[in-house]
Amino acid sequence: MPTPVEIPVQNVLRGVGLTPAVFTAADATNDHFMYNDGRTVLVCKNKSAGAIDVTIVGVTNQNGRTGNLVLSVPAKTGEADGVAVAPLLNPESWNGALGKVSITVTVDTDLSFAALRFPQL
Repeated sequence: MPTPVEIPVQNVLRGVGLTPAVFTAADATNDHFMYNDGRTVLVCKNKSAGAIDVTIVGVTNQNGRTGNLVLSVPAKTGEADGVAVAPLLNPESWNGALGKVSITVTVDTDLSFAALRFPQL
């Protein structure tokens, strides 16, 4: 069984930000995970000529919600990479074992991820 690749969580500091974010190359063979506390977003960057789907795997929550979230990361246009940002994910609806969110892709060419954790308000 493949070992999923971690997308390291990077803290965005209040009043400072994060410059630049470090991206992890996508791996369609092993897939990915990130830790989630409800203040972490997944940023997906696509440098290819075609859109790529990224699936955030859902878990059944206390209300019985099931299903995955599929993000379509747009293609690169000119010099601008295609970018998609997942919304903040409720830990009860998206975290599997040990507070991890699972992320799968079928195409990994020119695709990368960053997990950004925002401070509490």
